[in-house]
Amino acid sequence: MEMQVTYFEYWTNRVLYYLSKIYTGQVKTGDPYDMVKPCIHVSILDFIYFPEDAKCCRKIAFCDTENGKQYTDLMEIYILELKKLPPEDQNEKGVIRWMRFLGGKSREEYELRQKAVRDYNTQIKSAEKRGEKSGEKSLIKLTVRLVPFAKSHC
Repeated sequence: MEMQVTYFEYWTNRVLYYLSKIYTGQVKTGDPYDMVKPCIHVSILDFIYFPEDAKCCRKIAFCDTENGKQYTDLMEIYILELKKLPPEDQNEKGVIRWMRFLGGKSREEYELRQKAVRDYNTQIKSAEKRGEKSGEKSLIKLTVRLVPFAKSHC
């Protein structure tokens, strides 16, 4: 999440650069692509970036240009233009409400989600270790059987 106070001419390039960097930084050499998690950038702009309409909040995502169907949810950008907020929301309370809407989380919800992610990752890592140990035992059993065979046939 970022708050951009002044107009930045190459803001789109900057957002895409950092979002892409976070996205690609999830996978190291040899890692499977299924490790990639969604990356969401939230920008709160204190200037008007999209002057062609009065929408104060928008979601930007990869989509099919023919039918408009979303291609993936792995990279998304949410933008809140403060200058376009309805008058009743142009105060601290209103802005915080919008930030929560965009982030979708209160602090408690965020912490619960983080705990769930840590628990899930720990369970996966534990299952992988159990699988490795099982695989190692199978390999040892196979080696024990093959060594006498190899000695007698080589």
